[in-house]
Amino acid sequence: MKTDGLLGIVYIITEWLTRLAVTNLLWLFFNIPIFIVALNLFVVDSTAVMIFYIAVIMFMLPFFCFPSTTAMFALIRRWALNEVDIPLVRSFWKYYRLNYVRSLLGGLVIVGIWAILLIDYYYFTTNFYDALKYLFFALFIYMAMFTLHCFSNTVHFVTKLGQSVKNSFYMALKNPISSVIVVLINLFIVVISVKVLPFLLIFFTASLVAGLSF
Repeated sequence: MKTDGLLGIVYIITEWLTRLAVTNLLWLFFNIPIFIVALNLFVVDSTAVMIFYIAVIMFMLPFFCFPSTTAMFALIRRWALNEVDIPLVRSFWKYYRLNYVRSLLGGLVIVGIWAILLIDYYYFTTNFYDALKYLFFALFIYMAMFTLHCFSNTVHFVTKLGQSVKNSFYMALKNPISSVIVVLINLFIVVISVKVLPFLLIFFTASLVAGLSF
């Protein structure tokens, strides 16, 4: 369907909003187990219990979040290549299955690195110098850049997992300014979604972050 003028513009905008919303809903659906556990964080009454639930969530990420996020990036890659007329649900499920093992293994590596950084952050800022938190904030930003590059590399290049991780590491270092800008904009989108426009979490936040990152 092609139309001209204002009606055509409205049609194109509506079409893209629908793609983003459906993709976001699919991503949420495949992450339901994580969200169920995360709900417990709002009712915990002790730090120990909170740490336990956070640990459980981090353990679940490679099994649910990473495969679904890879599938979402794969869909967005198709759009970037101007292949927009594709069945969203069927394509999402296809990429989810095809990349599941690779995403799981990559997720275990990335979540492991994140876990080490978080433990080090708590240990060093608690027992040594509070000022070290700024160093860790810089490391967190770099890790966010690295993680986003990993998803893009996984769906865009045909390489072994180890090579993909290396490429993501170098890409984050090679283009630090643009990568930091992308991370900060994504953080802004998440903050706005959580604090101002929570409906975005359901329909657009994840797909917007993936689209901008890719």
